[in-house]
Amino acid sequence: MSFIKSSSARIVTPDEHRKLIYSLKNTKNAERLYLLYLLIRYTGLRISEALAVTLGDVFDGYDIRRELTVQCSKKRNTVKTRTVSLCSKNDKLRDEIRKFIKPLGNDKSAPLFRTTTGGHWDRVNASHDLTKAVKAAGIKLFSFHDLRHTYGTELYDNTHDMELVQAALGHEDTRTTRGYVNRPLASLHQVNVTLAA
Repeated sequence: MSFIKSSSARIVTPDEHRKLIYSLKNTKNAERLYLLYLLIRYTGLRISEALAVTLGDVFDGYDIRRELTVQCSKKRNTVKTRTVSLCSKNDKLRDEIRKFIKPLGNDKSAPLFRTTTGGHWDRVNASHDLTKAVKAAGIKLFSFHDLRHTYGTELYDNTHDMELVQAALGHEDTRTTRGYVNRPLASLHQVNVTLAA
């Protein structure tokens, strides 16, 4: 059976998810990494999009927003955005954001994922911290990008709507989206025939 896969990204299994959650919850000072993991896992954001989120993007002054609008591309003086839901099963993501932001203060322009000096946490350091947590969980070959593939595949499994997955992931071309949905090629062709009709 042929599968469509882009790059070396893969789907995170439920067992790997449990192991990672346990590792992240039991690592000293890992609250920031834990929230970053959940945000990407339950919204399909790119790592760069997630790290660019500010406090004001997720908090309206009273409660955690239900949606997050992120900049997904910038081409020829045009900025494209997309909106993702912050509502996950049992509202887990919003609950974790609520806990995380309490000690952050009220500066809505401040990064949600910040360093000790108040700047944006960068991709290299976030990936380095994730690598340590993944190693502690006993998992091999894992990246933040795998979470995007997992999100895309699960969204497709729940909706069977390739255009919805494309919009949620912020892709301009459905062919790119197909690379994120790790399902048999024949079933994806059937979906494309249905969408074209």
